[in-house]
Amino acid sequence: MPELGAERVEMRIRIPPDSDRPIVYSFRSEWMDPIKSGAVSVFFRSKSPLSKPKCVFIYIGNPVKSIIGKAKVVSISRSPRPDALRLAARGSISESDLDRYIGTRKDVGVITIDDLEIFEREVSADSLSAFVMFHPPQNFQTVSEELEETIYRLANGEL
Repeated sequence: MPELGAERVEMRIRIPPDSDRPIVYSFRSEWMDPIKSGAVSVFFRSKSPLSKPKCVFIYIGNPVKSIIGKAKVVSISRSPRPDALRLAARGSISESDLDRYIGTRKDVGVITIDDLEIFEREVSADSLSAFVMFHPPQNFQTVSEELEETIYRLANGEL
């Protein structure tokens, strides 16, 4: 058993925050259709990486529990409430809902995406976990080279 624990620790090594490695962001299932339709070109998060990743993998939670695609990250920044509210429509969210989400925070992370690619084969969390350690993030997670390769191979039907 200690060997398994050591193996898990090794696989959980974090990539430095200044890396441009891809990230996975989690979304609730009600966001799946607006994302797939291309209605979301901006999304808002209380927590965001310190530097711009090359892309974001889009994970949809219950009941889907799958990575459904990826998008290029155009920019990532912290925006004060008034600036973020002006972008609400690009995020397919009402200003009032975004205002409630921001709550008492003075700013919010604004992630602008482009070149959305929806996978023909969704990559389930269970199928990923069969090959690499994957736990859907509450916020975001940096993607290791091994995880990135496994996502692509599963999406392409190679595994």
